[in-house]
Amino acid sequence: MILVDTHVHIHRCFNLDLFLSSSARNFRSAAEKVCPQQSYRAVLWLAEDSVTSEFDRLRQFADRHSNRDSWSISRTHEPHSLIASHQTLGSLTILAGRQIRCDEGIEILGLGTNRLFEDGIALHAAIEQIHADGAIAVLPWGFGKWTGRRGRVVRQLMESLTPEEISLGDNSGRLAFWLEPAEFSLARRRGFRILPGSDPLPFASEVSRAASYGLAVAGELSDTDPAGDMLTLLSDPAIRITPFGRLEGPVRFLRNQLAMQWVKRRRSERHHS
Repeated sequence: MILVDTHVHIHRCFNLDLFLSSSARNFRSAAEKVCPQQSYRAVLWLAEDSVTSEFDRLRQFADRHSNRDSWSISRTHEPHSLIASHQTLGSLTILAGRQIRCDEGIEILGLGTNRLFEDGIALHAAIEQIHADGAIAVLPWGFGKWTGRRGRVVRQLMESLTPEEISLGDNSGRLAFWLEPAEFSLARRRGFRILPGSDPLPFASEVSRAASYGLAVAGELSDTDPAGDMLTLLSDPAIRITPFGRLEGPVRFLRNQLAMQWVKRRRSERHHS
């Protein structure tokens, strides 16, 4: 089995060793529920914005053949994947991916590419560029981001594109007791995939969030070309995706939303100063 968190951020406020160790432990907990008695591969799929390059920073550690605390990083035969190894916690496969803020006020993920995309481009243009780079385009859910005009854009996109052209993304920040977004029901009826991921927020307290929410698929990953293997697996319309993990509780949800509003306000103040 392969366990994948499809929406990962390594924020600068994270201690990298703690981030990787927490991810490995979260994957182990998920495996005990999803695939007990089976071996598994653990995959962190990054979704980096236009100003973040943690994947490149990790590649530099591998280039120097140095250890980062108790974890070591090694390169594969492809440019979009790395292997993080620990003596007792096993290994994590880290895949490159990008997050693009589009002109319509909607974010789109390109999974399987480390290309630097321009923010502010049209949504359809972003999807075309993601496909041209051989990556998977994912439209991630976010609190308040699929409502009103933006919600209509999402639904129109699902009407105009096929399941082969785009997937939807769920994340662990969604409240557990709320009804799921109507777009998810529409996605299932029309055959679109829903790819879950943790989407850690930019707070030090979120360092242990990665791998707490994701998906499991049956398959194998090579040590040489794991990104290519994952892209092939997820392009198979017959592949069965099993989600794992829990959604957000009300206390943490409210705390995180208030904190994010404060962060956005500070960014706006710096932008206009």
